[in-house]
Amino acid sequence: MDITSRSAVVVWKASFSGNNAVIKYIIQFRKLCLLETDWEEMATNTGNDFRVIARPLQPMCKYELQIRAENSLGRSDPSVITTFTTSEEVPGGPPTDVTAEATSSTSLKIRWKPPAKHLQYGAIKGYYIGYKVA
Repeated sequence: MDITSRSAVVVWKASFSGNNAVIKYIIQFRKLCLLETDWEEMATNTGNDFRVIARPLQPMCKYELQIRAENSLGRSDPSVITTFTTSEEVPGGPPTDVTAEATSSTSLKIRWKPPAKHLQYGAIKGYYIGYKVA
């Protein structure tokens, strides 16, 4: 798998088809970050496709993935569950509860809280504080 912050390339090998041709593969994945979600599904166009790109995914989030084969008789049992974590990305939101308090005629005390947890997309490594004379 090639994993980025928003997608993952999923590749697999065909298994025994039970003497009935595979029509398509169903790729199921779910998020495990913050709250566990229901399985989402995507399918290949044919039974000869052994690669898909799962997207859109959330940055810095752990996922579970499983694959099922489908033929004219129905779906197979799922594969063994594979887990992966998407890459970090810049925060998706600004700091919150920003306040500024004058401590003297030449300085300010600035306070804030980090962006909402679901928008941090990784470890916050620092903040940039800019200003300009108005």
